[in-house]
Amino acid sequence: MAEEESRTISENVKWGNTKRFENGVFHMVTKRVLGYEHDSYGHIIINEHEASTVRKIYEMFLEGYGSTPIIKYLEDNNIKSPLGNTHWNKSAIYGILKNEKYTGNAMLQKTYRPSFKSNDKVINNGALPKFYVLNSHPAIISIDMFDEVQALRKQKSLKYHKSDKKDLKVAFSKETPYTGLIHCPHCGKSFNMKTNKIGSEFASRYLQCSSNKLQKKCISETISCHVIDQQMIQQINLIIQNKNHFVKSLTEALNSDIRIIQAKSDLNQTQAKIKAVESKLELIKNSIDEFHQTVLSQLNKDLYELKITEAMLTNKLITEMNVDAFILELKQILKPHQKPVSTLTEFPYKRLFSKIIIQSRDQIIFVVGMRNDYKNIKIPDSLYLSGVVSYNIRKTVFQSTHGILFY
Repeated sequence: MAEEESRTISENVKWGNTKRFENGVFHMVTKRVLGYEHDSYGHIIINEHEASTVRKIYEMFLEGYGSTPIIKYLEDNNIKSPLGNTHWNKSAIYGILKNEKYTGNAMLQKTYRPSFKSNDKVINNGALPKFYVLNSHPAIISIDMFDEVQALRKQKSLKYHKSDKKDLKVAFSKETPYTGLIHCPHCGKSFNMKTNKIGSEFASRYLQCSSNKLQKKCISETISCHVIDQQMIQQINLIIQNKNHFVKSLTEALNSDIRIIQAKSDLNQTQAKIKAVESKLELIKNSIDEFHQTVLSQLNKDLYELKITEAMLTNKLITEMNVDAFILELKQILKPHQKPVSTLTEFPYKRLFSKIIIQSRDQIIFVVGMRNDYKNIKIPDSLYLSGVVSYNIRKTVFQSTHGILFY
Protein backbone atom coordinates (compact mmCIF):
# COMPACT_ATOMS: atom_id res chain seq x y z
CA MET A 1 0.00 0.00 0.00
CA ALA A 2 2.86 2.38 0.83
CA GLU A 3 4.53 1.55 -2.48
CA GLU A 4 1.32 2.19 -4.40
CA GLU A 5 0.89 5.53 -2.62
CA SER A 6 4.45 6.52 -3.56
CA ARG A 7 3.80 5.57 -7.17
CA THR A 8 0.59 7.63 -7.25
CA ILE A 9 2.34 10.69 -5.78
CA SER A 10 5.18 10.31 -8.30
CA GLU A 11 2.76 10.14 -11.23
CA ASN A 12 0.88 13.20 -9.97
CA VAL A 13 4.15 15.16 -9.66
CA LYS A 14 5.15 14.13 -13.21
CA TRP A 15 1.76 15.20 -14.53
CA GLY A 16 2.03 18.53 -12.72
CA ASN A 17 5.54 19.14 -14.08
CA THR A 18 4.40 18.36 -17.63
CA LYS A 19 1.49 20.80 -17.34
CA ARG A 20 3.80 23.53 -16.01
CA PHE A 21 6.27 22.89 -18.83
CA GLU A 22 3.45 23.09 -21.40
CA ASN A 23 2.70 26.57 -20.07
CA GLY A 24 6.38 27.55 -20.19
CA VAL A 25 6.67 27.66 -16.39
CA PHE A 26 9.91 26.33 -14.90
CA HIS A 27 12.40 27.00 -12.12
CA MET A 28 16.09 27.46 -12.89
CA VAL A 29 18.55 26.49 -10.15
CA THR A 30 20.89 29.43 -10.75
CA LYS A 31 23.51 28.14 -8.30
CA ARG A 32 24.43 25.58 -10.94
CA VAL A 33 24.15 27.92 -13.94
CA LEU A 34 27.03 30.38 -14.13
CA GLY A 35 25.92 33.88 -15.11
CA TYR A 36 22.43 33.91 -13.62
CA GLU A 37 20.86 34.67 -10.25
CA HIS A 38 17.43 35.48 -8.81
CA ASP A 39 16.39 38.97 -7.76
CA SER A 40 14.41 39.70 -4.60
CA TYR A 41 11.19 38.94 -6.49
CA GLY A 42 12.40 35.52 -7.63
CA HIS A 43 12.95 36.53 -11.26
CA ILE A 44 15.99 35.34 -13.22
CA ILE A 45 18.50 38.12 -13.89
CA ILE A 46 22.03 38.20 -15.30
CA ASN A 47 25.00 38.26 -12.95
CA GLU A 48 27.26 40.37 -15.20
CA HIS A 49 30.47 39.39 -13.39
CA GLU A 50 29.81 35.68 -14.03
CA ALA A 51 28.30 36.33 -17.48
CA SER A 52 31.62 37.80 -18.67
CA THR A 53 33.22 34.42 -17.84
CA VAL A 54 30.58 32.58 -19.88
CA ARG A 55 31.20 34.87 -22.87
CA LYS A 56 34.97 34.39 -22.52
CA ILE A 57 34.57 30.59 -22.58
CA TYR A 58 32.47 30.79 -25.76
CA GLU A 59 34.92 33.22 -27.40
CA MET A 60 37.98 31.09 -26.58
CA PHE A 61 36.28 27.94 -27.87
CA LEU A 62 35.40 29.64 -31.15
CA GLU A 63 39.01 30.85 -31.40
CA GLY A 64 40.11 27.20 -31.44
CA TYR A 65 41.02 26.56 -27.80
CA GLY A 66 40.06 23.27 -26.23
CA SER A 67 38.99 22.67 -22.65
CA THR A 68 42.55 22.40 -21.30
CA PRO A 69 43.75 25.94 -22.22
CA ILE A 70 40.34 27.35 -21.27
CA ILE A 71 40.62 25.72 -17.84
CA LYS A 72 44.17 27.06 -17.46
CA TYR A 73 43.01 30.59 -18.32
CA LEU A 74 40.16 30.43 -15.80
CA GLU A 75 42.32 29.03 -13.00
CA ASP A 76 45.21 31.43 -13.70
CA ASN A 77 42.76 34.31 -13.34
CA ASN A 78 41.21 32.90 -10.14
CA ILE A 79 37.78 32.56 -11.74
CA LYS A 80 35.51 30.20 -9.82
CA SER A 81 33.41 27.40 -11.31
CA PRO A 82 29.57 27.35 -11.19
CA LEU A 83 29.80 25.52 -7.85
CA GLY A 84 32.29 28.05 -6.45
CA ASN A 85 35.39 25.86 -6.83
CA THR A 86 38.80 27.24 -7.76
CA HIS A 87 39.49 24.19 -9.95
CA TRP A 88 37.59 23.53 -13.17
CA ASN A 89 37.06 20.31 -15.09
CA LYS A 90 36.18 19.52 -18.69
CA SER A 91 32.59 18.57 -17.92
CA ALA A 92 31.98 22.05 -16.45
CA ILE A 93 33.36 23.71 -19.61
CA TYR A 94 31.33 21.56 -22.02
CA GLY A 95 28.27 21.85 -19.77
CA ILE A 96 28.42 25.63 -20.29
CA LEU A 97 29.11 25.31 -24.02
CA LYS A 98 26.05 23.13 -24.67
CA ASN A 99 23.57 24.85 -22.33
CA GLU A 100 20.91 26.52 -24.48
CA LYS A 101 19.73 28.59 -21.48
CA TYR A 102 22.55 31.08 -22.21
CA THR A 103 20.59 32.13 -25.33
CA GLY A 104 17.63 33.22 -23.17
CA ASN A 105 15.62 30.13 -24.17
CA ALA A 106 15.00 26.92 -22.24
CA MET A 107 14.58 23.28 -23.25
CA LEU A 108 12.44 21.63 -20.57
CA GLN A 109 12.28 17.96 -19.53
CA LYS A 110 15.68 17.03 -20.96
CA THR A 111 15.96 14.35 -18.26
CA TYR A 112 13.51 12.32 -16.17
CA ARG A 113 13.37 9.56 -13.55
CA PRO A 114 12.28 6.28 -15.23
CA SER A 115 10.67 4.99 -12.04
CA PHE A 116 9.40 6.41 -8.76
CA LYS A 117 11.80 3.95 -7.09
CA SER A 118 14.82 5.43 -8.93
CA ASN A 119 16.87 8.35 -7.63
CA ASP A 120 18.88 8.68 -10.85
CA LYS A 121 17.83 10.73 -13.86
CA VAL A 122 18.24 9.54 -17.45
CA ILE A 123 18.38 11.51 -20.70
CA ASN A 124 14.97 11.98 -22.30
CA ASN A 125 15.36 10.55 -25.81
CA GLY A 126 11.64 10.62 -26.58
CA ALA A 127 10.10 8.76 -23.67
CA LEU A 128 8.46 12.01 -22.56
CA PRO A 129 7.62 15.21 -24.47
CA LYS A 130 10.13 18.08 -24.45
CA PHE A 131 9.19 21.76 -24.38
CA TYR A 132 11.23 24.66 -25.81
CA VAL A 133 10.39 28.03 -24.21
CA LEU A 134 11.45 31.10 -26.18
CA ASN A 135 12.65 34.28 -24.40
CA SER A 136 12.09 32.74 -20.98
CA HIS A 137 14.84 34.85 -19.38
CA PRO A 138 17.61 37.35 -20.36
CA ALA A 139 20.21 36.08 -22.86
CA ILE A 140 23.96 36.13 -22.19
CA ILE A 141 25.06 35.05 -25.69
CA SER A 142 23.40 35.24 -29.10
CA ILE A 143 21.72 32.25 -30.74
CA ASP A 144 24.15 32.64 -33.69
CA MET A 145 27.16 32.26 -31.37
CA PHE A 146 25.54 29.26 -29.65
CA ASP A 147 24.84 27.57 -33.00
CA GLU A 148 28.40 28.24 -34.15
CA VAL A 149 29.76 26.61 -30.98
CA GLN A 150 27.53 23.54 -31.44
CA ALA A 151 28.71 23.17 -35.04
CA LEU A 152 32.35 23.40 -33.91
CA ARG A 153 31.72 20.87 -31.11
CA LYS A 154 30.29 18.46 -33.66
CA GLN A 155 33.24 19.06 -36.00
CA LYS A 156 35.73 18.38 -33.21
CA SER A 157 33.82 15.27 -32.18
CA LEU A 158 34.00 13.90 -35.72
CA LYS A 159 37.72 14.69 -35.90
CA TYR A 160 38.23 12.97 -32.55
CA HIS A 161 36.68 9.75 -33.86
CA LYS A 162 38.67 9.90 -37.09
CA SER A 163 42.07 10.69 -35.62
CA ASP A 164 44.38 9.67 -32.85
CA LYS A 165 43.70 11.23 -29.43
CA LYS A 166 47.27 12.47 -29.25
CA ASP A 167 46.88 14.38 -32.51
CA LEU A 168 43.64 15.92 -31.26
CA LYS A 169 45.31 17.10 -28.07
CA VAL A 170 48.06 18.79 -30.08
CA ALA A 171 45.51 20.40 -32.42
CA PHE A 172 43.20 21.86 -29.80
CA SER A 173 44.89 21.99 -26.41
CA LYS A 174 48.35 23.39 -26.98
CA GLU A 175 49.09 26.24 -24.59
CA THR A 176 51.50 28.94 -25.73
CA PRO A 177 52.68 32.30 -24.29
CA TYR A 178 50.18 33.95 -26.69
CA THR A 179 47.06 31.85 -26.03
CA GLY A 180 43.94 34.03 -25.94
CA LEU A 181 45.97 37.22 -26.35
CA ILE A 182 46.70 37.98 -30.04
CA HIS A 183 43.77 39.38 -32.04
CA CYS A 184 43.33 39.75 -35.80
CA PRO A 185 41.49 43.01 -36.71
CA HIS A 186 40.70 41.77 -40.22
CA CYS A 187 38.67 38.63 -39.48
CA GLY A 188 38.27 38.85 -35.70
CA LYS A 189 39.97 35.54 -34.93
CA SER A 190 43.09 34.86 -32.87
CA PHE A 191 46.70 34.26 -33.90
CA ASN A 192 48.26 30.86 -33.20
CA MET A 193 51.92 30.06 -32.76
CA LYS A 194 53.64 27.87 -35.35
CA THR A 195 57.18 26.52 -35.52
CA ASN A 196 59.19 26.03 -38.71
CA LYS A 197 61.89 23.38 -39.09
CA ILE A 198 61.28 21.81 -35.68
CA GLY A 199 64.39 20.16 -34.25
CA SER A 200 66.87 21.93 -36.49
CA GLU A 201 69.21 24.79 -35.66
CA PHE A 202 67.15 26.98 -38.02
CA ALA A 203 63.87 26.42 -36.14
CA SER A 204 61.83 29.61 -35.76
CA ARG A 205 58.55 30.53 -34.12
CA TYR A 206 55.96 32.76 -35.74
CA LEU A 207 52.35 33.83 -35.26
CA GLN A 208 49.69 33.16 -37.87
CA CYS A 209 46.00 34.09 -38.04
CA SER A 210 43.92 30.98 -37.31
CA SER A 211 41.86 31.70 -40.47
CA ASN A 212 44.96 30.86 -42.51
CA LYS A 213 45.61 27.53 -40.81
CA LEU A 214 44.77 25.39 -43.87
CA GLN A 215 44.68 27.96 -46.65
CA LYS A 216 45.02 31.72 -47.07
CA LYS A 217 41.63 33.22 -46.16
CA CYS A 218 42.62 36.34 -44.21
CA ILE A 219 44.78 39.24 -45.42
CA SER A 220 46.72 39.32 -42.13
CA GLU A 221 50.48 38.78 -42.23
CA THR A 222 52.52 36.36 -40.18
CA ILE A 223 54.89 37.85 -37.61
CA SER A 224 57.95 36.47 -35.85
CA CYS A 225 57.47 35.62 -32.16
CA HIS A 226 60.91 37.11 -31.53
CA VAL A 227 59.72 40.49 -32.87
CA ILE A 228 56.51 40.58 -30.85
CA ASP A 229 58.39 39.44 -27.72
CA GLN A 230 60.75 42.40 -28.14
CA GLN A 231 57.78 44.74 -28.56
CA MET A 232 56.05 43.38 -25.45
CA ILE A 233 59.19 43.79 -23.35
CA GLN A 234 59.73 47.32 -24.65
CA GLN A 235 56.07 48.24 -24.04
CA ILE A 236 56.14 46.83 -20.49
CA ASN A 237 59.30 48.80 -19.70
CA LEU A 238 57.76 52.02 -21.03
CA ILE A 239 54.82 51.45 -18.67
CA ILE A 240 57.13 50.76 -15.70
CA GLN A 241 59.15 53.91 -16.44
CA ASN A 242 55.98 56.03 -16.70
CA LYS A 243 53.93 54.17 -14.11
CA ASN A 244 52.16 57.09 -12.43
CA HIS A 245 51.27 58.86 -15.66
CA PHE A 246 50.15 55.57 -17.19
CA VAL A 247 47.72 54.87 -14.31
CA LYS A 248 46.38 58.44 -14.41
CA SER A 249 45.85 58.38 -18.19
CA LEU A 250 44.18 54.97 -18.06
CA THR A 251 41.83 56.09 -15.27
CA GLU A 252 40.78 59.16 -17.25
CA ALA A 253 40.25 57.10 -20.40
CA LEU A 254 38.12 54.46 -18.68
CA ASN A 255 35.98 57.05 -16.88
CA SER A 256 35.40 58.70 -20.28
CA ASP A 257 34.06 55.46 -21.76
CA ILE A 258 30.66 56.26 -23.29
CA ARG A 259 29.26 52.94 -21.99
CA ILE A 260 30.06 53.86 -18.38
CA ILE A 261 28.80 57.44 -18.79
CA GLN A 262 25.59 56.13 -20.34
CA ALA A 263 25.12 53.47 -17.62
CA LYS A 264 25.53 56.08 -14.88
CA SER A 265 23.11 58.40 -16.65
CA ASP A 266 20.57 55.58 -17.09
CA LEU A 267 20.92 54.70 -13.39
CA ASN A 268 20.32 58.32 -12.32
CA GLN A 269 17.27 58.58 -14.57
CA THR A 270 15.91 55.25 -13.33
CA GLN A 271 16.35 56.29 -9.69
CA ALA A 272 14.57 59.59 -10.42
CA LYS A 273 11.67 57.66 -11.99
CA ILE A 274 11.51 55.38 -8.95
CA LYS A 275 11.18 58.39 -6.63
CA ALA A 276 8.44 59.85 -8.84
CA VAL A 277 6.45 56.59 -8.84
CA GLU A 278 6.91 56.18 -5.08
CA SER A 279 5.58 59.72 -4.58
CA LYS A 280 2.48 58.93 -6.65
CA LEU A 281 1.95 55.72 -4.70
CA GLU A 282 2.16 57.62 -1.43
CA LEU A 283 -0.59 60.00 -2.58
CA ILE A 284 -3.13 57.31 -3.51
CA LYS A 285 -2.14 54.40 -1.24
CA ASN A 286 -5.24 54.86 0.94
CA SER A 287 -7.70 55.30 -1.95
CA ILE A 288 -10.21 52.45 -2.21
CA ASP A 289 -12.25 53.29 -5.33
CA GLU A 290 -11.87 51.08 -8.38
CA PHE A 291 -10.14 53.70 -10.53
CA HIS A 292 -7.42 54.44 -7.99
CA GLN A 293 -6.95 50.73 -7.31
CA THR A 294 -6.29 50.18 -11.03
CA VAL A 295 -3.81 53.07 -11.04
CA LEU A 296 -2.21 51.68 -7.88
CA SER A 297 -1.77 48.27 -9.49
CA GLN A 298 -0.14 49.80 -12.60
CA LEU A 299 2.18 51.98 -10.50
CA ASN A 300 3.30 48.96 -8.49
CA LYS A 301 4.02 47.13 -11.72
CA ASP A 302 6.00 50.12 -13.05
CA LEU A 303 7.92 50.33 -9.77
CA TYR A 304 8.80 46.64 -9.95
CA GLU A 305 10.15 47.00 -13.51
CA LEU A 306 12.13 50.13 -12.58
CA LYS A 307 13.70 48.44 -9.57
CA ILE A 308 14.80 45.50 -11.74
CA THR A 309 16.41 47.98 -14.15
CA GLU A 310 18.06 49.77 -11.22
CA ALA A 311 19.45 46.49 -9.87
CA MET A 312 20.82 45.46 -13.27
CA LEU A 313 22.49 48.85 -13.88
CA THR A 314 23.94 48.94 -10.36
CA ASN A 315 25.21 45.38 -10.77
CA LYS A 316 26.84 46.26 -14.08
CA LEU A 317 28.56 49.35 -12.64
CA ILE A 318 30.03 47.44 -9.68
CA THR A 319 31.19 44.44 -11.74
CA GLU A 320 32.15 44.76 -15.40
CA MET A 321 32.24 48.60 -15.33
CA ASN A 322 33.97 49.09 -11.97
CA VAL A 323 36.86 51.39 -12.93
CA ASP A 324 38.11 51.79 -9.35
CA ALA A 325 38.42 48.03 -8.84
CA PHE A 326 40.14 47.63 -12.22
CA ILE A 327 42.67 50.38 -11.48
CA LEU A 328 43.37 48.95 -8.01
CA GLU A 329 44.15 45.55 -9.50
CA LEU A 330 46.39 47.14 -12.13
CA LYS A 331 48.32 49.03 -9.45
CA GLN A 332 48.88 45.75 -7.62
CA ILE A 333 50.25 44.23 -10.83
CA LEU A 334 52.68 47.12 -11.35
CA LYS A 335 53.72 47.69 -7.73
CA PRO A 336 56.47 44.98 -7.49
CA HIS A 337 58.12 46.17 -10.71
CA GLN A 338 60.43 49.13 -10.20
CA LYS A 339 63.11 48.23 -12.76
CA PRO A 340 62.91 47.31 -16.46
CA VAL A 341 62.41 43.63 -17.32
CA SER A 342 64.53 41.70 -19.78
CA THR A 343 62.27 38.66 -20.33
CA LEU A 344 58.52 38.11 -20.48
CA THR A 345 58.65 35.56 -17.68
CA GLU A 346 59.44 38.41 -15.27
CA PHE A 347 56.08 40.13 -15.76
CA PRO A 348 52.39 38.97 -15.78
CA TYR A 349 51.71 40.51 -19.19
CA LYS A 350 48.47 38.57 -19.73
CA ARG A 351 46.98 40.33 -16.73
CA LEU A 352 48.07 43.73 -18.03
CA PHE A 353 47.14 43.51 -21.72
CA SER A 354 43.58 42.52 -22.51
CA LYS A 355 44.49 42.03 -26.18
CA ILE A 356 47.36 42.53 -28.62
CA ILE A 357 46.15 43.56 -32.06
CA ILE A 358 48.43 42.77 -35.00
CA GLN A 359 47.32 45.54 -37.32
CA SER A 360 50.18 44.60 -39.63
CA ARG A 361 53.86 43.68 -39.32
CA ASP A 362 54.51 47.42 -39.12
CA GLN A 363 52.06 48.20 -36.30
CA ILE A 364 51.29 46.30 -33.10
CA ILE A 365 48.67 47.65 -30.69
CA PHE A 366 48.60 46.75 -27.00
CA VAL A 367 45.08 47.09 -25.60
CA VAL A 368 44.62 47.90 -21.91
CA GLY A 369 41.12 48.21 -20.52
CA MET A 370 37.87 46.60 -19.45
CA ARG A 371 36.08 45.99 -22.74
CA ASN A 372 36.13 42.80 -24.81
CA ASP A 373 34.09 43.81 -27.89
CA TYR A 374 36.95 44.19 -30.36
CA LYS A 375 34.88 43.79 -33.52
CA ASN A 376 34.20 47.52 -33.95
CA ILE A 377 37.28 48.87 -32.19
CA LYS A 378 38.61 52.09 -33.73
CA ILE A 379 42.37 52.62 -33.96
CA PRO A 380 43.42 56.24 -33.33
CA ASP A 381 46.11 58.02 -35.35
CA SER A 382 48.48 58.12 -32.37
CA LEU A 383 48.99 55.57 -29.60
CA TYR A 384 50.01 56.09 -25.99
CA LEU A 385 53.65 55.30 -24.97
CA SER A 386 54.62 54.33 -28.50
CA GLY A 387 57.95 52.78 -29.50
CA VAL A 388 59.78 51.18 -32.43
CA VAL A 389 61.46 47.78 -32.82
CA SER A 390 63.86 47.01 -35.70
CA TYR A 391 64.12 43.50 -37.13
CA ASN A 392 65.68 41.74 -40.13
CA ILE A 393 64.10 39.62 -42.82
CA ARG A 394 67.04 38.05 -44.62
CA LYS A 395 69.33 41.06 -45.09
CA THR A 396 66.67 43.77 -45.12
CA VAL A 397 66.00 45.86 -41.99
CA PHE A 398 62.38 46.62 -41.11
CA GLN A 399 60.80 48.70 -38.37
CA SER A 400 57.60 47.98 -36.49
CA THR A 401 55.87 50.56 -34.30
CA HIS A 402 53.87 49.72 -31.19
CA GLY A 403 51.82 51.57 -28.59
CA ILE A 404 48.93 51.39 -26.15
CA LEU A 405 45.25 51.81 -26.81
CA PHE A 406 42.97 52.31 -23.79
CA TYR A 407 39.71 50.45 -24.44
